[in-house]
Amino acid sequence: MGQIRPVPPDDNVDRPFELGDKVDAFHLESWWPGVVIKREEDEYTVGFMYPPDLLVLRRSELRSHWDLAYGVWVRAKTELLVLGFW
Repeated sequence: MGQIRPVPPDDNVDRPFELGDKVDAFHLESWWPGVVIKREEDEYTVGFMYPPDLLVLRRSELRSHWDLAYGVWVRAKTELLVLGFW
């Protein structure tokens, strides 16, 4: 039987996200990984690969994306944004 993943570290809700930051977005009752592609005040346009989509979300609907590597949580690296990709 598989193991349950531990909860990722707490997010710093006071820190604004920057372009290219990997985030998890709360949408449709689930967390979805995406990348910040635009920021205006407290609204962020987040691009998603699967399914391909763009959503405008508030900071309160986002958290930092963390990867679990060998049992240790590490902050995801910033994505290089390619014009026209999103």
